[in-house]
Amino acid sequence: MFLTPLALFFRALMRGLRQLVLACAGEAVALGRTRGLNQGLARGLTLGLTLGPPQGRALTLALALSLALGTVLGLVGARPAAAHPHEWIDMRIALVFEDRQLVAIEQAWRFDPFFSSYVVEELNEDRPDKQVLQEQATALGPEMIGNLSKHGFLTELSYDGARIEGAEGIFTSADVIRDQMELRFRLNLRAPLDLKAADFQYRVYDPTYYIEMLHADRHRPKLKGAPWGCRVTVETPDPDEDVLLYAGSVDVDQSSDTGLGIHFAETVRLSC
Repeated sequence: MFLTPLALFFRALMRGLRQLVLACAGEAVALGRTRGLNQGLARGLTLGLTLGPPQGRALTLALALSLALGTVLGLVGARPAAAHPHEWIDMRIALVFEDRQLVAIEQAWRFDPFFSSYVVEELNEDRPDKQVLQEQATALGPEMIGNLSKHGFLTELSYDGARIEGAEGIFTSADVIRDQMELRFRLNLRAPLDLKAADFQYRVYDPTYYIEMLHADRHRPKLKGAPWGCRVTVETPDPDEDVLLYAGSVDVDQSSDTGLGIHFAETVRLSC
């Protein structure tokens, strides 16, 4: 898909900001491990205010805005969302077939390091215990899935152009991989779908675009048990220039339109 120069610039800018924020967040996490998370957050905010632009602003944003994802997952109190992505999730998705029909979507969400350290307390220790990490991540999983169910698991499904509702989300496992929590769950469709009769489509995104959710690099959606001839295509988002300008103009303390996120969502189509 052809992307406009502004869209290419915006994507490069967002990726660059992501790396900068995560790098700065790593400093805050390190501070949290050596002095306790609360002290680390306080020192990180001070560091963000003294570094100056752009590093200081990125660190301050990372610290001040890291609670947004917790709102969706039900781990912290509600707060307004901002338009720019300030939390990141890398997704790995598998489409599951039984008897030549689509029956489920398996999802693995890997959260960014800063959010991971916020919800998994053991990550803030000098030498995190692997068993404790596993126990804490596993304990969080069902709570996250329960709260995500109130938001449709941030997943939009359609078959033959019509929306599919009522998919059942089941927590399968959780883990911590290189300082990042990974949540895994399965969405069972209410009824099997015959992909020979019509195409299937899905999007996974935060409607406010506070959270960027993309398939992980080099991890295209997998097919499990699919009949021969099935094909998956991933369409990269190409927002209009007006949408890009709006996304870039919303301040940190403003709420964005809940229809913003779909413009930055990948669209996956499956045909057999």
